[in-house]
Amino acid sequence: MQTWQLSVIGLIISYILTLSCGALLLPVLKKKKCEQPILEALPPEQLRKQGTPTMGGVFFIIPVVLCLLASLFFIDPSSIKDVLAIVITSFLFGIIGIRDDYKKLKKRQNEGLKAYQKLFYQVIVATAFVVITTNNTSLYIPFVHAAIDLGWAYYPLMVIGICAVVNAVNLTDGVDGLATTVTLIVSIFFFGISLKFASDALSLSSLIMVGGCLGFLAFNAYPAKVFMGDTGSLFLGGMVCMMAKYSQMSLIIIIVGFVYIFEMISVILQVGSYKFSHGKKKIFKMAPFHHHLEKSGWKETHIVLLAAGITLLLGAVSLLFA
Repeated sequence: MQTWQLSVIGLIISYILTLSCGALLLPVLKKKKCEQPILEALPPEQLRKQGTPTMGGVFFIIPVVLCLLASLFFIDPSSIKDVLAIVITSFLFGIIGIRDDYKKLKKRQNEGLKAYQKLFYQVIVATAFVVITTNNTSLYIPFVHAAIDLGWAYYPLMVIGICAVVNAVNLTDGVDGLATTVTLIVSIFFFGISLKFASDALSLSSLIMVGGCLGFLAFNAYPAKVFMGDTGSLFLGGMVCMMAKYSQMSLIIIIVGFVYIFEMISVILQVGSYKFSHGKKKIFKMAPFHHHLEKSGWKETHIVLLAAGITLLLGAVSLLFA
C-alpha cells in the first residue's frame, strides 16, 4: 500500500474517531462542569458563551495520536523515528495545555499556568525535540530555492521558532472554528508538500490531522458546542511545527501560517503600544486581531471565512512556487 493511500485511510479513521470521541466525551465535560471562563473584556458575543465546555481538544488528540501510532505497523521502518518524534512532541505540548486548562477550571478563572511557566515547559519540549532529531543544521529558504547552514545557531533559532508558532496557534483560538479551520487548510498544504518531496511522516501526520480537524469542526464550528482550550490549541501548534519541520522547509510556515503569525504580531504591537504610551494608546480595539474585527462589527463566521481565504491563497501560492 502506498503512503498516500495509508494517509487517506488515516484521515477517514481519524475523522470517525474524532466524531465518536466528541459524542462520548461532550456529555462528560458538561457533567463535570468543565466550563470555559470568559474574560469580561471580550466582545459581547463571547460573553454569551459563558458555560460552554472547554478541553475539547481531547476529541481530536486521542484519534490523531492513535492513528499515527497505528500507522507505525504499516510504514517503512526508516520513517518510524520521524512519526514517533511528531507524536511525542505534539502530545507533550498538548499535556502542557491540559495542565493549563485544569488550573483554570480548578480556580474558576481565565488564568491557568503563569506565562513564564508555560513558556518554560514549551522550551524544554522544543529543545529536546531539536537536539534529538537534528542531523542537519541547514535552513531552506522558500521561493529562492537556497539553503543556509546556520551551524550552532540553528538550535536556539529552531527552539525560538517552535515556541513562537505554538503560541501563535494558541492565540488564534478565540473565535468559533477559527484555529481549527486554519489548521485544517495548513495541514492540506503540507500534504501537498509531502507528495512533492515524498515524505511518509509528513503525509501521514498532515492527513490524519485533517481528519481530526474535520471531525472537531462538527462540535467547534459556530455556534461552538465546545472549545478546544489550550489542550487542543497547544497540540495543534505542536503538530503545525512538526509538519513544518518535516516538510524540510520550516520557514514556509511564515507564509502558509500567516494568520497565526499576524495574530501573534497583533498582540505584540498592542502590548508594546499600550506600554510605551503608558496605557493611553492602543493600535487595535482589542488583540488578538480577530477580537478587533469582532469589536468592529464582524460576525464570527465572516472572520473564519476571511482567515480561511487568506490561508488557502497563500497555501496555493506556496505549493506552486516554494
